[in-house]
Amino acid sequence: MCGCQVWSSGFLREGDALRPTLQTLHLSFRNSILRVLKGTLGVKRSAPNWAVLRECAHEPLQFYWFRAAIRFYNGFFSFNNATLKQTLHADLKLVPRAKTFWASDILRAFEGLRGCDTYTQAFLQGLPIRYLDFTADLRFRMRKVWRDIASMNPLESDYKLVTNHSWFACPLLDLQADSRTRVRNGGAPLIPPCYLHHDLPKHVMRNVSRFRLRAHTLTWNPPSGAEEMATVTSIPVLLIKMRCMFFFTQS
Repeated sequence: MCGCQVWSSGFLREGDALRPTLQTLHLSFRNSILRVLKGTLGVKRSAPNWAVLRECAHEPLQFYWFRAAIRFYNGFFSFNNATLKQTLHADLKLVPRAKTFWASDILRAFEGLRGCDTYTQAFLQGLPIRYLDFTADLRFRMRKVWRDIASMNPLESDYKLVTNHSWFACPLLDLQADSRTRVRNGGAPLIPPCYLHHDLPKHVMRNVSRFRLRAHTLTWNPPSGAEEMATVTSIPVLLIKMRCMFFFTQS
């Protein structure tokens, strides 16, 4: 996170949340944060990245970097320093003529946010951005991958994220509104499943994680004869029954 308010501005656009280059820039680790999380869960590297982040209640790094950049921007107005303000205004004046400056990167990163127009106008006018509203909008943008598959039936799709979202992942909760602010429905912070809080043997936690993320090595050998086919349970029903066996992991 050191200095990410400045150097991460080129990685904050919508759709860049899981860019390989973005993930490998995390601190000085040679392995990305996703590899660390997958190693903790004991799942293979091919496990879905979004499902792994949600299982560990961890937002993509872009979420934390973008918030840090906005805090950095709002900090210009907290200090009575003429030099800092002049630097900001000079960078804003270069926006129409250059696309590689910090201000230009931030403006492009606003795209896809529900309050994009509001944040863009405030930024160009050199006004503070409402941090809580921005955080809710940014979290809402990060949830797009889950909203896109919310209506898909896991019995009709082989997409691993659909199965994880519908059957295993902890629900995405809306933020609770207080008496002084409007309802911020960007979504509450992620919640890890209860099995991660228990002192389970390593192999047990690994097997549960693999099953929930569909990173297991279970195979299905279909019967050869018609009579055998009629006596076995179909794959979708089998998955439902297996899911019930592991339901304790969410409760």
